[in-house]
Amino acid sequence: MLDDLISQLNDDDPARRREAIVALGKSKNPAALRPLAEIYRSDPEPDLRELARKAGVYIRQQADAQPESPRQDSRRGGSAPPQSNTPRSPQPEEESYTQRRMRALEESRRKALEAAAPVDEEPLMGAEAASRRPIRGRKYNVPKENQERARKYVDAALTFNSNGDDAKAMKNLTEALSLDPNLINDAYFNSIATSVTGMDGDMAIDLIIDRGQRKQFEQKASNKLKQERIDKHVSVTQTTSWTDATWEIVVFVLIVTIGPVLQTLVAMQTSLNFFNTISGIEGAPEISGLATSLQSGLVLFTGATLIPVAFMSALIGVGGLALQLVLVHLMATVLFGGHGTMRHLLTVLLGFYNRWLPVLFLVSYIGTAVFFVSAGSPIAACFVIIVVVLSLYVLFNTSSKVGQAYDFGGLRGCLAVNLSHALILGVITVVTVLLLQAVGTAALQTFFQIDQALAPVLTPEPTLVPPV
Repeated sequence: MLDDLISQLNDDDPARRREAIVALGKSKNPAALRPLAEIYRSDPEPDLRELARKAGVYIRQQADAQPESPRQDSRRGGSAPPQSNTPRSPQPEEESYTQRRMRALEESRRKALEAAAPVDEEPLMGAEAASRRPIRGRKYNVPKENQERARKYVDAALTFNSNGDDAKAMKNLTEALSLDPNLINDAYFNSIATSVTGMDGDMAIDLIIDRGQRKQFEQKASNKLKQERIDKHVSVTQTTSWTDATWEIVVFVLIVTIGPVLQTLVAMQTSLNFFNTISGIEGAPEISGLATSLQSGLVLFTGATLIPVAFMSALIGVGGLALQLVLVHLMATVLFGGHGTMRHLLTVLLGFYNRWLPVLFLVSYIGTAVFFVSAGSPIAACFVIIVVVLSLYVLFNTSSKVGQAYDFGGLRGCLAVNLSHALILGVITVVTVLLLQAVGTAALQTFFQIDQALAPVLTPEPTLVPPV
């Protein structure tokens, strides 16, 4: 019956699997713990995974609640005979020397076996617990709080094992067994130990106890988990196509081109209305005249004058970002050992920018309008603060998005972004200094250049000194 229910756990029908899980839980059979743990790890239905976990916990609780059976005598396979306080009857006088010798040997052998038999309770703690392997069938005296802590470590080991992190699961099993050696007799603990180590029985316990083997296992498990994460990330980056990246690039170009143009239009229109209001003020001819002249200057701006604004904003925004992303990609893959592609970086980072840059522009439009409409009221400072906060948010999340694109965390993403900024600023500074030096040298040469036709007039003729 139990085998049929375990086989039913692999049924394609979720209802059939639910029936099997419920039936296994009601059976209270510890042999069902391992199949239920497998369902908890791999079943596609979240409610069935939770039901399997509850069924396993229920079976474990029922197993703990069962009364202990009388201790079996290891020598005879039956119950240990009760010790009698009745004094031994004297031996018959006709007992020979050989018989007395055999009886003495038998008595000494019996006492040796009784001394080697397990006791009902034996404490195991401290350094002894770390160096000695618990014995199956022996009950150790463990404080209740240690038992509860050990149970929590066992449950945590199951969670880590279900998530594929066997290294952390092994650490939790080690902590649990060191706190409560009685877990060596627990079917739930042994089931999880088997699932984590891939070994059965005492081999799994030996692997948990032996420090050298345990360290090797944890190292292999960590490397395996890391490689699985890298493979998963690489598969995600491979699914990102250049079509997705191109779409994000087009949206970004439109935002950085249209955004500054709209910003200029909003500033011009609101300032015109502001100057129009000021120019109508009576009793202040100086202010009215200044406002009228500024208003006349702003009227000269037409749609054609906004084309250079759009061109420069697109050139600076797209060109600067392209240079930075190339540097970030090189540093992330070469310097920090990241795993990613340029198209995946474009898709992740530009997708983030395309969501937040419109919000940033919208807040700046409202702040500009409020500033001119309210005639420089302090209310406009609130929008300045909002723009600063949003800018810092975008800046800080740029590092996390770079770390996400290359799967090495936000810290190395921050280093890659800041190093690219520093390199770009260094190049710009060097180029600027060289240009200023070249322009300054040419200007000085032009300013102090002397016409060769005036050279004879301006230059005195040398006087010849006769030889002595």
